[in-house]
Amino acid sequence: MKRVLIFSILLVSFLSGKAQINDNSSIVFNATVYQFGLIKRGSNAEHVFPFVNKSKNPVVITNVKAFCGCVELTWTNEPIMPNDSGIIKVKYYANTIGTFSKTVKIFTNRTDQSISLTVKGECR
Repeated sequence: MKRVLIFSILLVSFLSGKAQINDNSSIVFNATVYQFGLIKRGSNAEHVFPFVNKSKNPVVITNVKAFCGCVELTWTNEPIMPNDSGIIKVKYYANTIGTFSKTVKIFTNRTDQSISLTVKGECR
């Protein structure tokens, strides 16, 4: 009898924890890193990162941060309903010769943790 009770408690704990993880999954990107390859100095390179809201609630992108003045960001401003999609567009201004790796942070109303997106390449 004790085994059945313990098994039942563990099963309920596991299933309730699993439901919380799925509900907090928020937005999902196909890829979080993009490689531009070689780009010419003085040119602009841009990439669109599409995403899907996999949660059961609307998601709002509350903030997007770049840590370099060489990056310009645009994103979906309206709430993204469950199973709908949105975008984050990263535009890189190639003014410095050499390799680069620029990361941006995405913040939503669904979690305190950020999501990182990175663009990489080499400027010549």
